[in-house]
Amino acid sequence: MGGGHAGQGPFAGDQSGAWGPFTWSYTTSQGGGNAGFDFGNFTDPFDIFEEVFGFRGFSGARKPRKGRNLYYSLEVSFAESIQGVEKKVVVNETNLSIKIPAGLSDGTEIRYAGYGEEGPAGAEKGDLFITIKVKPHPKLVIQGDDVFSVEEISFAQAVLGDTLEVDAIDPNSPTAVSRIKLKIPAGTQPNTQFRLRGKGKPKVRGFGRGDHYIQILVTIPARISRQQKKLLEDYLKSG
Repeated sequence: MGGGHAGQGPFAGDQSGAWGPFTWSYTTSQGGGNAGFDFGNFTDPFDIFEEVFGFRGFSGARKPRKGRNLYYSLEVSFAESIQGVEKKVVVNETNLSIKIPAGLSDGTEIRYAGYGEEGPAGAEKGDLFITIKVKPHPKLVIQGDDVFSVEEISFAQAVLGDTLEVDAIDPNSPTAVSRIKLKIPAGTQPNTQFRLRGKGKPKVRGFGRGDHYIQILVTIPARISRQQKKLLEDYLKSG
């Protein structure tokens, strides 16, 4: 588990939900000048004043300040992010079980209410925020629920067509990835994109999976044989 650090406040997106004893939300950006404070939790403008200075200022009412929040990062493998996993961690001498649901994305923030630092004078504890870090796959790039990859083919494959074996998400595989066949039609143009419906990342909220988009790059050889050159010249003349 990564080391704790203060001063990076959670700025969550509009996707959130519950999983066992904790809540999760997609983080859309890093904390800026107001890092360290989650303004979404304040319903009274004086609450912000109280969070910073420890009292209610102009309202005159005093209330013990909540303990500081703690921030940690937890790294999981690509397969664990696709299939889901349970991690055992220790925070402030407290054993926690982190249940990561299948399909959780890199950068997702999990909030444990009341697992932060002790508050002064018996005030309630702060919260614990754990950011999930997913190890990247060498070929598959995840964006939202969709997967993107690039495959290179030769000029001859583009002209004549071929069948490739490509990496694709497979939640039932031990590595969460398996090889599938992709048919390349004759006459495929450079930068053609194939869409494999339902072959993307599992969706955390709801059922099903996203899509897998494969972009085709056509490589041009720097050198060719005399015979190949003659064939191309004959083809050019015939066209």
